[in-house]
Amino acid sequence: MTLALFLLLSACSSKPEDNSNAEMPSDTISSKVKLDKIDKQTESKDVVDENKSNSSKIVEETFEETKSQQEFDKSLLNGIWGANEEDNAFYRIKGDSVYYLDAPNVGYYVEMRNNSLIYHLDGVKPDFKIIKLTKDSLVMKNFVGDIIRLHNRQNK
Repeated sequence: MTLALFLLLSACSSKPEDNSNAEMPSDTISSKVKLDKIDKQTESKDVVDENKSNSSKIVEETFEETKSQQEFDKSLLNGIWGANEEDNAFYRIKGDSVYYLDAPNVGYYVEMRNNSLIYHLDGVKPDFKIIKLTKDSLVMKNFVGDIIRLHNRQNK
């Protein structure tokens, strides 16, 4: 049984003879060789382009990792944060508390850990990766990758 399986696999894996050049005129064979060389050059160029692309991605990822390792000043979180100057603010952060517009007297604990902003909201703890934090702006990424841009309206 093992011998039969071995013979069957050997027969399936062996390459058929390539007689495609045997019946072709010499000028056709020459053209085919030239086309093969062009295909190999194109393939080689594609590999080089792919390697450049991969290198760019690695550099970008390293840059992002370096940026994410920087420490942010937690005191910059204090303020009234909204999407822009015209719309209502989303919330106010004061110290370790966040106050939402719909319940301005109820403070929820907010912490900054490993460059993430973590809100403690009635048993739910959404966290946002801080990308940029200045006295005027807060840019974060949520767990699905959406970018949230907020402006500190208190500093205006």
